[in-house]
Amino acid sequence: MCKTKETILVVEDDSEIRESLKEILKLKGYQVQTANNGEEGLSTIVRENPTLVICDVNMPIMGGFELLKKLNDSMKKEVIPPFLFLTARVASSDMRTGMTLGADDYITKPFSALDLLTNVALKINKRKKIQLLAISEEQNRISDELHDSIQQLLAAAQIGFSSIEGNISFLDHNTEEMYSRSIKYLKEASVEVRNISHDISVKEEINLEDKINNLLQQLNEASKIETNFICQENKILENTVKFELLRIIQEAVSNIIKHAKAKSITVYIESNNNGGKIEITDNGKGFNLNNHIKGRGLESMRQRAKKIKASLNIISSSNEGTSISLDW
Repeated sequence: MCKTKETILVVEDDSEIRESLKEILKLKGYQVQTANNGEEGLSTIVRENPTLVICDVNMPIMGGFELLKKLNDSMKKEVIPPFLFLTARVASSDMRTGMTLGADDYITKPFSALDLLTNVALKINKRKKIQLLAISEEQNRISDELHDSIQQLLAAAQIGFSSIEGNISFLDHNTEEMYSRSIKYLKEASVEVRNISHDISVKEEINLEDKINNLLQQLNEASKIETNFICQENKILENTVKFELLRIIQEAVSNIIKHAKAKSITVYIESNNNGGKIEITDNGKGFNLNNHIKGRGLESMRQRAKKIKASLNIISSSNEGTSISLDW
């Protein structure tokens, strides 16, 4: 039998039952630790961090309920392993006590090996799903914090630097070089944050309208750029589509902040049963598209558009602003 990574702790004062449980679990491939009472079980849990605990209710020195209570008092609930209590009988008062403390289930003595192993597998799988959900939520939180908060702070800092760019002629040569390096590092940090955010992000359910509103509100508060947002969503978009659309809009807005010197930005979204359209326009200085065709930001938008089978069109000319349109 191939060993698993799951370690099960058996806390039982009856040596025959303890050894019987150990043998059943080891034959199934689990790694097994044992303890004679709750006090030994407590130190083993802290030291070994088992995947699951099978614990007798009534034991000398420290019983099962007292063990679980001590864990609740000293550890975060999400890191306490699942508890399966062993008991010769299950009175309703005992069950309420155990469940209040966080017990996952009871196994009544005598028990069959099949029932035991089935119960153990169910509880381990349930815990794995909970842990994966917790990881997913934490990834989403970190990704949002990086992209929606830190990224915008970096963008605001770039705006601040850009606003004094025309007044650096009075600086000595060394200070001017330091200023230029700082601008370079700030831009590199912004790109790195965006890349990291994308790498760790999982595609949680996205409220696209709220996300764009927040983005533009942050931009408006951090600069003198006027922002306008028009949303006419008549069709619920798939979450994968919303994710890529959001990142395209964030990339476009970031490029406008860094390069366009615009005074206003308008974002328009329309979706219906026939598809959808996004337009992002600004009144900035514009650019020569041929000189930027392989730019990192534009290439990122093109790749994202390709993922959702959308066409990306960019129109820009010197001193006449830029228009980015996306059709799918």
